[in-house]
Amino acid sequence: MYVIDVIPLSRTAPGVLSYRSAKELPVGSIVSIAVRKTATQGIVIGSLPVKDAKEMLKHARFLLSKSAPAPAGMLPPEMLRAAKETAAFHATTVGAVLAAVFAEHIRAGVSLADTRLALGTGYARETREAPLSARLRAYEERIEKNSKSHHATLLVVPTLPEVAYWKDTLAAHKPIILSGAVTGARRAKALEAAVSHTGLIIATPSFSWVPVARLGTIILERPSAGTYVLPKRPYLSMVRTLDALAKARSVSLMLGDFPVPVEFRATPAAPLQDAGSLHAGIELIDARRPKDSAADTGPWRTVPDVVIERIRMELAEGGSVVALAVRKGYAPGVVCRDCGQAQADERGMALSFTIASGKRLLTTSDGATVLDAKRTCERCGSWNLLPLGVGIERVEEELRAAFPDAPLAIVSPEALASPRKAKKAVAELRPGAILIGTEAVLPWLRAYLPNDARLPLGVIASADSLLALPFWRSRERFVRLSYFLAGMCRKTLLVTRHPEDAAVEAVAHPASSGFWKEETALRKTLGYPPFGTLITLAIEGPARKIAPHIEELKEGLSAYAPTQLPNRTLSANVERATLVLALPEGSWPDEALAARLRNLPPTVRVRIDPEAL
Repeated sequence: MYVIDVIPLSRTAPGVLSYRSAKELPVGSIVSIAVRKTATQGIVIGSLPVKDAKEMLKHARFLLSKSAPAPAGMLPPEMLRAAKETAAFHATTVGAVLAAVFAEHIRAGVSLADTRLALGTGYARETREAPLSARLRAYEERIEKNSKSHHATLLVVPTLPEVAYWKDTLAAHKPIILSGAVTGARRAKALEAAVSHTGLIIATPSFSWVPVARLGTIILERPSAGTYVLPKRPYLSMVRTLDALAKARSVSLMLGDFPVPVEFRATPAAPLQDAGSLHAGIELIDARRPKDSAADTGPWRTVPDVVIERIRMELAEGGSVVALAVRKGYAPGVVCRDCGQAQADERGMALSFTIASGKRLLTTSDGATVLDAKRTCERCGSWNLLPLGVGIERVEEELRAAFPDAPLAIVSPEALASPRKAKKAVAELRPGAILIGTEAVLPWLRAYLPNDARLPLGVIASADSLLALPFWRSRERFVRLSYFLAGMCRKTLLVTRHPEDAAVEAVAHPASSGFWKEETALRKTLGYPPFGTLITLAIEGPARKIAPHIEELKEGLSAYAPTQLPNRTLSANVERATLVLALPEGSWPDEALAARLRNLPPTVRVRIDPEAL
């Protein structure tokens, strides 16, 4: 007798269902079950002998169904192999992977039982490291080549606005669209049509495991985007899962980005080869002032006079301006000039500086603490507090003062909450207008900027703040963001006080190799990807409760020399404790370690090569 765990392929199913079965059903089996008296199908994600499940059954708050699931077929073996490789890399179970990658099929009630997949002509991982126009040409060539041999091309894009862009740009290929914007019966119909399609399929990451029968190439557009990592446990990197799928199906995988993430570059230290087709040159604006300069004795400004003048010229000629800042708010951090203490509230949450209804305030990111900016440092009592960093509110303040009559639009994260709101916000970028936002606005600009519109002037007003973001990929991310903006602008101005920085030099001179050599050397020294694997284990809760659990984890994983990071305060009584395992190149996946990580309680969040530690 066995206990069988099944994921129903039904939109109304309550989750994983467990059954008794007289015989073992292998993981990946398609079974026929009843959900609320309606016949449906499901995927077996676990099969365990009753004798091994006695302890679980003893404490279970449910009774096993007496009706054994009836076998109705198997998941395509290629997909099961890819799921196993994915599970090994992410230290999770095959069932958890299947539940994640087929979540949209489950919601749409689409069957997988009768799918038969044709093998391709051979796996190969290619990169197309080039600006958008060159990537577009490469994609079209591959789509046409596959179509001639009656094979489909799966183009995976990271966001909804990019779905809209590529749908419009590649409209001649009559693509099938798979995304969250397609709902209800239309979603189920699109998923079913994609199985037998031999043309172009455009999908977001959560739809990318659609079982296309005759697949020629999987193209990943902008694999550096954060949305390629699923937001819920088991936090799969869809770039990794699709690489495993391409191997299992023996088809080519093309990564298109500019630049391609270092861990996927063929030669990490090599300079970029195709930088000539950017729309705009990128001009550095040195924001430093000589100490003995008498020309400008006023306070330091985010937007220097030379940039103000260039914006004035652009607006006078009927152009528009896109200005980027690092994040929402006026200044992301506040420190004491006298003792250097970073200012925080009583919970330890960092305070940022903002202006609301004319009042200068210090607030926390969760909005739970709001203080008057006229406070003193709690460590030394000094009144001399200094806001650090650049937010969109500061850029707005300076540009409103310089251009009081120009239409000026702020695109906050809230304005991008839906396609309708985002399209309305982007429409504010009309002739003579200034639009201010964070990097999140760029995909929407690409999607909804009219093709006949004059390309705007781009301004990166906070290059130094972008470089200082607490991510180990922040310098590479900065370079990529600058190229992204430059690809949509006639000219791009980058304001910095560190023009000698290798990352800034890479932006100004895309063909240079200094940054790539430096970044590669740093990662190799630190053991960061691709020269090692980083695994983080995080627990959240009251400090006194999580402390013994962290100590237990450290002791149990002592052979891997875990490093404990300082606790991070999340709310009034909740902190996050994090351990980092740095594994040498070639040592992951490690089955012994993966088995330990899989058996950790669900309160421990395990991530492999996360964006931030």
